[in-house]
Amino acid sequence: ELWKTDGTTAGTVKVKEINSTGSSYPRYLTAVGGTLYFSARDDTTGDEPWKSDGTELGTVRIGDIVSGTGGSNPSQFTRVGPTVFFVASDGTNGQELWKTNGTASSTVLVKDIATGNSSSQPGSLLAHNGKLYFGASWFAPSSARGLWVSDGTATGTVPILATNACDQLTAVGSKLFFLGTGGYDPKYRTLYVSDGTTLGTLPLRDFLLPYGARLGIAYGSLLLLDSDEPWKSDGTVAGTVQITDIYGPTPNSSAPSDFVQFGGFTYFAAEGQTGRELWRSDGTAAGTTLVWDMFPGNYSSTVPNSGDPKEMTVFKGKIVYSAVDNRGATTNNREVWATDGTVAAKLAEINPDTGFGSNPTRFTPVGNLLFFSAANTPQNTELWATDGTAAGTFQVKDIDPRYQGSGDPRDFTALGNLLLFTADDGINGRELWKSDGTASGTVMVTNIGGSTASQPMELTAYKGHVYFRAYDTTNGWEVWRSDGTAAGTSLLKDINPGSGNSGQGEFVIAGGILFFSAFQPVIGEELWMTDGTVTGTVMVKDCLPGGTTTYPSSSSPRNLTAAGKFLYFTTTLQGSGSVRYWNLLWRSDGTTAGTVLLEQFGYVDNYLQQPRELTAVGGSVYFQIASDAYGFELWKNDGTTTRIAEDTRPGPQSSSPSGMFLGAGTLFFIANDGTTGIELHGHPVEAVAAPVGIGCSAAHPLPTLAANAPRLGKSLDLEIHGRPATGGSLFLGLAAVPTPIGFGCTIYFDTSLYALLAGFQTDAAGKATLSYLVPNVPSSVGKTYVVQTILSPTTNLPWGVDFTNGLYLTIGN
Repeated sequence: ELWKTDGTTAGTVKVKEINSTGSSYPRYLTAVGGTLYFSARDDTTGDEPWKSDGTELGTVRIGDIVSGTGGSNPSQFTRVGPTVFFVASDGTNGQELWKTNGTASSTVLVKDIATGNSSSQPGSLLAHNGKLYFGASWFAPSSARGLWVSDGTATGTVPILATNACDQLTAVGSKLFFLGTGGYDPKYRTLYVSDGTTLGTLPLRDFLLPYGARLGIAYGSLLLLDSDEPWKSDGTVAGTVQITDIYGPTPNSSAPSDFVQFGGFTYFAAEGQTGRELWRSDGTAAGTTLVWDMFPGNYSSTVPNSGDPKEMTVFKGKIVYSAVDNRGATTNNREVWATDGTVAAKLAEINPDTGFGSNPTRFTPVGNLLFFSAANTPQNTELWATDGTAAGTFQVKDIDPRYQGSGDPRDFTALGNLLLFTADDGINGRELWKSDGTASGTVMVTNIGGSTASQPMELTAYKGHVYFRAYDTTNGWEVWRSDGTAAGTSLLKDINPGSGNSGQGEFVIAGGILFFSAFQPVIGEELWMTDGTVTGTVMVKDCLPGGTTTYPSSSSPRNLTAAGKFLYFTTTLQGSGSVRYWNLLWRSDGTTAGTVLLEQFGYVDNYLQQPRELTAVGGSVYFQIASDAYGFELWKNDGTTTRIAEDTRPGPQSSSPSGMFLGAGTLFFIANDGTTGIELHGHPVEAVAAPVGIGCSAAHPLPTLAANAPRLGKSLDLEIHGRPATGGSLFLGLAAVPTPIGFGCTIYFDTSLYALLAGFQTDAAGKATLSYLVPNVPSSVGKTYVVQTILSPTTNLPWGVDFTNGLYLTIGN
């Protein structure tokens, strides 16, 4: 709700309970004299324009632009004289320019710039010399976007110049500066200056700019950051000059990627003076070191002068990956390698032709084997496996044995001691296959599509089955499931009845629920869930109701991310159309009431901001997003509030964080701080419960261990899922290199220093819960431990016990 403060506890009070049944989500707060304008929703309307004088009686809605709960989503309130302009959609004219004087009768559409239900998407609203300047799109007499001006009347709202784009409007004295787009590549931006007339709007210079580059003002001049260097302009071509070259002629960036957690370190590929090689980090500068120079020689960021390690996967106490080297009889070949964290060795020379290599990929551990795809000739990609040794690296089966035929196995997923995947045998098209690591045990599960390939995708293991999307001519694209047998492979539910398609959404497990997005012709594409049964496969919530039975509105959930027992995801307000922005952040516990909107992100420049690269840390999510104050930086939502987590490049410039990866106690990411280039950065996380590895059992599903993030003085709640009515033990130890003990089982804690914490018994459903109070010892903050459970007795020979996955527990405040 809306609050106010005078800086004291007593003077910090709620202004008004705008929505008595929920949250009013006030946003876009804009002070205009002694009045605050903002967007909010009450009990009967959606997001509409409001104003407040700081009192309850003076806090009122000034318009119901879209009657009912739909909402016009007003934003960008900007004052010009007595008039406040803003952007809204009335449901008929799209997003257009509106104005108000603070009363319902004065709240009107200024002009339908993009006529009909199209949107002109006004952006970068700026008051200048008694008029409003802004960027907008129009479609008649031809499509364009550029600079507009308005005096508050329809006839006085006119285009000045089409410039492909128009953002970052900045006034310096009597001049207007803004960024347009040069040519067809949006990275090439043109700096314009304008006096408010068409003839007086001129290009100054073209720049290669990152998205999120900023214009600013200092000492009466315009400032602009071109890539990584600062420029200034006085509004003339001659006066648009670079201030200084901070980097010099050859800026270097390490561009780290392919992160994996192993034995208390995070391993990754990065550029250094030896080329792109294998590195590791403990989250400190001193602890970030080169592991192995696989391709000794001159510096280069590309093959063949770099090892260029990729797809690093932990298996049997090693990291297995693909890389290039110049050792041995053949050179410049990408093959399969393994390292224990100190030295590396090639496991096989699958394709000996110099300059080609087998290009191994899709490494997936299943039991005692690591499966992958590789090509022993450039045209023949087939299923391979390794036990972690050179002698134990072999082709499992030539699925398409034709000359230059390629089974091209994909979508690898472990189901118990089987690998389920998709492949094309050259006869049936791409269908569902399985393998036990032998040629005879590598077979097609069933031909779902008949004479038409079913093309299964998004394979996800859940409750003893693999769930996936597949196509047949009767049902279209729908959700299927399989236990690895032909009889156990069936359509789960025909969500879009008949031959219609239910969509191509992603599958994510959170809180023991399998979530996915699906299209149903009455409600559109929304969030769904399943417990593995037909009756338990239901829509969770219609996040964007409305539309017609022919064209239902769709929130189209994307970026599904499991964080603790919750699912985070993003949706769009644009129910259909080619230009859509996923700018709403949600969280769900699998119930309709527990599926709530956390944040609706607004415009920066001309673009609705979309959270990207959602990464779970405990029960929170971190993501990249832009703001006017910080540029593109790392942000966090813990289910209640959204705040910036790390301003890596202080001020409005952007560090553009990406490639986020959670190590022990540190969230690693790649960013540009403006000084050192694109490098590895670390954000200390307060508390983490991060799963490591997988469990092992003679049956499936595999046993699992999960917990909330451990915090001082709070309860640590652990949840075990395994065999019903089975006894077990919980162990705690220090982090160490995982110890494989054979038959797919691995111990994840230091076996030389550990403790037995407790025994337990699973119930009839195979579930057990344990709770501990984390001691309130401040010196333990940031320390990482590992917990793992063992269930016994079982039929998992030779050990007679089942192992769960491990959990890295980092203590936080």
